[in-house]
Amino acid sequence: MNKKDILPLLLRAALSLLAAILAGVVLLTAVYALPTARMRHNVSISLPYILSEGDRYQWAPYHNGTELDGFTDAIMLGNAVYAGSGSPLGDALVNPRMEFTPGDSVPVDSLSQYAQGAEDGRQVTYARYWHGYLLFLKPLLLFFNLSDIRMMLMTVQFSLAAALLCLVYKRKGPRLAVPLGLALVCLNPVSTAMSMQFTSIYLLTLVFALAELQIDSFSKERGWVLYLLLGVCTAFFDFLTYPPAAFGICVLLEILLFGGSAKEKLKKTILSGLNWGLGYGGMWSGKWLVGSLLTRQNILADAITTAHYRTGTEVAAGEGTAAAYPEILAKNLGALMGPGCLILFGALVILFLWLLVSKKYRFAPDNTLLPALGLIALVPFAWYFVLKNHSSVHYWMTYRNLSVTVMALAAYLSFSLKDKGDRTNG
Repeated sequence: MNKKDILPLLLRAALSLLAAILAGVVLLTAVYALPTARMRHNVSISLPYILSEGDRYQWAPYHNGTELDGFTDAIMLGNAVYAGSGSPLGDALVNPRMEFTPGDSVPVDSLSQYAQGAEDGRQVTYARYWHGYLLFLKPLLLFFNLSDIRMMLMTVQFSLAAALLCLVYKRKGPRLAVPLGLALVCLNPVSTAMSMQFTSIYLLTLVFALAELQIDSFSKERGWVLYLLLGVCTAFFDFLTYPPAAFGICVLLEILLFGGSAKEKLKKTILSGLNWGLGYGGMWSGKWLVGSLLTRQNILADAITTAHYRTGTEVAAGEGTAAAYPEILAKNLGALMGPGCLILFGALVILFLWLLVSKKYRFAPDNTLLPALGLIALVPFAWYFVLKNHSSVHYWMTYRNLSVTVMALAAYLSFSLKDKGDRTNG
């Protein structure tokens, strides 16, 4: 890329961001115009198990990595079914819901009361996020209850994951399919099907990875557009869950399928990261600015205050308890290393050693991969360092970022295994 091309590219990126922000506002306004009575009814049907699961439910008790986020799912459903203020545009910008518990400390209870017809609560807003999931959740709730939606999520996620693994296997065989499969296991597909909060990043990872493979974006000069769009969609659809996983897994596929030199792979990794960050930060900032300009709320100030808190070391507001970085890492690693993952990792280590001991393969490190894979493997640790509070308090969801590190390490070992007859790379 020549220096003279940089300014036009930045202009196109800026115009793309503006178009995405406008599209986000228009699309959300459209779904906020949908009637909510039927949505409210379908949520009321689901209340028995919503209440039984509560705010934090573990489908495998005593294993933090299996925890569902009922707290946020209740907020998402509350946003979806609330009748609103009468202004679809205003509601699309501030995302109101009905609250019955002081400080919204128990959103599951607020959702239950509103779904059963209570109207004596107070309206609260959650404006610093886009809440793009409402594009799908609102229409789905017109026809289905939460059990139906969970079954659909499971079917869609399983189908997309199977398609992605098959395509990757077709391209690179088990060398790439196994590391990718490990990463998907680390994302915990059981929980992503059962908790809407965890769905967005998992689906974005699968959809954009499939798109990457279908259009061979890694071999195209304009492949960066895919990462700009991935960043935009991550900010639009996701709460702050585990965003680096979507970027990391996709960029790992890019690097492992791209046939350039070590320098070229590293350059492509950095460029993809910059474009993802531009899309992510630009889209999120767009909501704060547009919302602040078109409503009476200072959404930008609220976002800055929250960002300061989430990047700080205080674990709980007002308590003064600090989040030490080694403790944050221990929490996240502990949530990842459940019995299932340990058994799987152990089996793969044994297989790796057997392939070497049996002398069918030799270990010849692929140095063209090391700089890029090493950089990507460190992304989750940098994320934990920057968002200390969030990574400490929500370790039971943020541990999924480590799927990137797992995939990078597994891919480096896998691609460094050479057949005895292969004399390339050592």
